[in-house]
Amino acid sequence: MQIREARESDYEEIMPLMNIFVGEDRYSRHDGDSYKKVLQSPTNFAFVVEDKGKIIGFVTSSIRTIIRYPKPIMELDELFVVEEYRKQGIGKQLIEKIESLAKEKDCHRMYIASADRFTTAHKFYEGLGYTKYGYHFYKNF
Repeated sequence: MQIREARESDYEEIMPLMNIFVGEDRYSRHDGDSYKKVLQSPTNFAFVVEDKGKIIGFVTSSIRTIIRYPKPIMELDELFVVEEYRKQGIGKQLIEKIESLAKEKDCHRMYIASADRFTTAHKFYEGLGYTKYGYHFYKNF
């Protein structure tokens, strides 16, 4: 198994996984995402984990500068591992990859947002030393 930066050529393999991640088929159209923009952005990061040439998971993150901290923060945007590969430490390795990048980029803190229904993921994050913090709200435009 290998963790590497995502490439444009990974698109066709990653987007079906993204559909599983969000629980609906909204990423089958090529105009419904920002994949290329993320790969080209200096403040967004995407990594995949590959097993025998097949992508079995991914992690994306972004760095932001906000007023209340003296240094930027890293936010975990998406983390997904194919179900049959879970509980093998792959998710932990992907988180460690992003944490290492956050330290390299001199970030103050890392945030993870997660929907209420992902209780297993919450336990996973807490097991990695993350503390439950606040609420997230959204509004579509």
